Amino acid sequence: MSDETPTKAEFEILKILWDTSVPMRVREVLEILNQDAETPRAYTTIMTLMNIMADKGLLQREPDGKAFRYRPSRPRERTLKNMLADTLGRVFDGSATALVAQLLDNAKPSPDELKQIRKLIEDYSKSDRKR
Repeated sequence: MSDETPTKAEFEILKILWDTSVPMRVREVLEILNQDAETPRAYTTIMTLMNIMADKGLLQREPDGKAFRYRPSRPRERTLKNMLADTLGRVFDGSATALVAQLLDNAKPSPDELKQIRKLIEDYSKSDRKR
């Protein structure tokens, strides 16, 4: 896993920061994380994790008094693209067919979702021919 690929806990924090779209302090992120948590997380745990994320380049931090405000270093779309590319290469040896087969088996899409997937493939095929 590359430094650009966040862990599950890191991705949870990134989602909060992307969704709020404003730089946040550790305490603010912690409050959101703990809203629905069965086991509340400790401030120091989240602070340490966010500092590691900043060191890895996943977050940027800016001073705000004695604390810091954090924001994602990259847009959600770029991070998702990197995560998928990492999974495709590491897990599926670059095979889009294997990835899609596993995805369909795991997700069990509804008929409406399958219709949307077919349309995406059709649109992709049409745009690919234009290149």
